[in-house]
Amino acid sequence: MKIFDSVAQMKLATIKAGQYVETFGYYTKGDAGAARYLVVASQAADGYGDHVLANGTVAVLQVDGDINAKQFGAKGDGVTDDTLAIQAAINAANAKGGGKISLEAATYRASGLVMKTGVIICGVNFDDSKIVAPDGWSTGNVCDSFNFDTYVYANTDANTPHSCGFQDVTIDGNHANYAGVATATEGCCYRMAVYRPHMLRVRITGAPGMGFHSGLRGMTRTDARWYEDQTKLGTMSQIKVFGCLNDGWVFDGPSDHFLDLVECGVNGWPDNVGYTASRPSLIEPTRRVSNLTLNTAVELGWWHSFGCTEGHGIVIGRPSYGSGTIRIKWNMGISESCDRGFWAREGARYQGSMLDMHNIYGASGQSQFLDDGNVLQSYLGNLEVICDPTNDNGQNKVHLKGDHTTIGHITLDGNNSEGDGVILEGFNNKVIDADIQKLINGSSSGVRITAAASQWSIKATVRDCQRIASATTGAGAPLMSHIVGEFG
Repeated sequence: MKIFDSVAQMKLATIKAGQYVETFGYYTKGDAGAARYLVVASQAADGYGDHVLANGTVAVLQVDGDINAKQFGAKGDGVTDDTLAIQAAINAANAKGGGKISLEAATYRASGLVMKTGVIICGVNFDDSKIVAPDGWSTGNVCDSFNFDTYVYANTDANTPHSCGFQDVTIDGNHANYAGVATATEGCCYRMAVYRPHMLRVRITGAPGMGFHSGLRGMTRTDARWYEDQTKLGTMSQIKVFGCLNDGWVFDGPSDHFLDLVECGVNGWPDNVGYTASRPSLIEPTRRVSNLTLNTAVELGWWHSFGCTEGHGIVIGRPSYGSGTIRIKWNMGISESCDRGFWAREGARYQGSMLDMHNIYGASGQSQFLDDGNVLQSYLGNLEVICDPTNDNGQNKVHLKGDHTTIGHITLDGNNSEGDGVILEGFNNKVIDADIQKLINGSSSGVRITAAASQWSIKATVRDCQRIASATTGAGAPLMSHIVGEFG
């Protein structure tokens, strides 16, 4: 069997069909592109995995086991556009039924990639293995899953991609060198509509538009693939979405999936872009940008949202109640240094163990924690709200407008800021216990009951506030009320 130092050297050879040849590298010996080829009669060759030899025969890369992107000609030098080489590797892995594509500790320039069933792109770690959009890119996205636009809001079918994704990789949209105009469908780092997805230790950053849009919102429990997604455990864990110019992560599926160790920060306004008041979401222009938007049923372990100074830390629920009711569950959540901390909108039902909210700005006037109208039968075990008077714009802190919401315990420290502490407005909302303090400016009340409140219930200790409690004329009678005022 003939062995060559490089693909270029192999292409100069005359080799009969039916023989195997090997190379020690793709461009040079030892460059991690070593591979084995089967020589076949003349056929179309892509120039990445298949190469035309001097006598017209074609050397076809033999894909056995995991693939290294450099076997298909990816350079990873941070300059060369490696899109076609990486896509050739994806296509080859998919054709053999799936497998891993290894990325060295290097920067690979690419955009317009299409992920396919069974293919997982694996780096060394997300600090060292990076896919970065080329300078001057202007159309499409860094990566889409196959037929994303068909499946993003739909159920699955026989052609829906599955069991694919990324591990130990950074996907960087290179917004500083983007030459296009970002939209709801372009300028994104990764758009994924996949059941049994694999996203493990992935960092998404620098998108000119949205960072990460995941779909399959229409997948329901009547679909056999929903059970496959649940029982064969697609992985979505340790995902970081930072520094994108619009929404960080918009979660439209897979429905009922479990996410853990999710961190979204500084989306909508990276420090080097400059502040623009009220930056709207590209995918949903009627609301502001958000670090994390959950539009379908999902369970989360731990999540952290920070630094969305022009928008929301987290938004849960679909844009309109007519879109259906969805349930969001989490163990531990943190929302900090955002304009708005937590917004549960119409159609949401949430069940959370703990939510820590601090340093919420409120320049837009929306309450830090807003349980909006038609939020139904929700429960939060513990809510901690810590205000920073240097950034606090006097907005209200906790506002319950929905129905049948119960909060077990609220710890609220206004730190001598302005705005009401807890506002009860909806039907049958309950705060089992609250400790509210230091709302001293303006006409701030520790507890306020609006005219729309009925069958409400609260037990609270209010300390060092301008007013202990207030009620609007016409407010409904409580089921239980025990509010104690204390002053230091």
